[in-house]
Amino acid sequence: MHGRPAFWSILLSLLLISGMPDARAQIGTPGPRLTWLGTADGNWSIAYDVSAFGHIVVGYYQQVEGLTVQNTRLFRWTKSDGMETAILPDRTGRARGLSHDGATFVGSAFLTLTQAFRWHPDNPDQDQNGQPDVLPLETPGYNSGEARAVSADGSVIVGFVYNWSFLGGASPRQAFRWMEPDGLQLLGTLGGEASLAENVSAGGQIVVGTA
Repeated sequence: MHGRPAFWSILLSLLLISGMPDARAQIGTPGPRLTWLGTADGNWSIAYDVSAFGHIVVGYYQQVEGLTVQNTRLFRWTKSDGMETAILPDRTGRARGLSHDGATFVGSAFLTLTQAFRWHPDNPDQDQNGQPDVLPLETPGYNSGEARAVSADGSVIVGFVYNWSFLGGASPRQAFRWMEPDGLQLLGTLGGEASLAENVSAGGQIVVGTA
């Protein structure tokens, strides 16, 4: 999540209360105020990112039975409409990062495999309900990945890519920076085997993560 105006001090977290059978994503401000974001048709949810002025939140919710996760669905919550289940209701995935104005969010979604994506209301592809669908990032040489964060204007995306196969499993993760028109740029591993880009500055020039 990139920098936010200090006067908002938005807090996103997962509230676990002893004895409560489920956990729900929340948004709060300093003081006693708390707003439950809901779980749609699941029973567990987590918020990952918030827009600059706190009016849009993204994350994912799950349907869990016992110790088994039945479904994982990404969500977008707005102050005016709540958890918008009409947006990508059948798309398995996680929303992880959100632009400054809340128009663009990124994450991972199960397409042919689990792939990094970006979503914007002007995306040309539509889902089965006629809504804008996620747009998978082009990641030449890699068939899987996840976007973790996006710059303030939504133009620069960071995360990791890897290759997955039924026989070999997952290859080591490789941190990436993606933007138009340049596409995928691998960031290296500092001499190690794997790396992961976790966040990007508001302007998109600085990326942080692990290697």
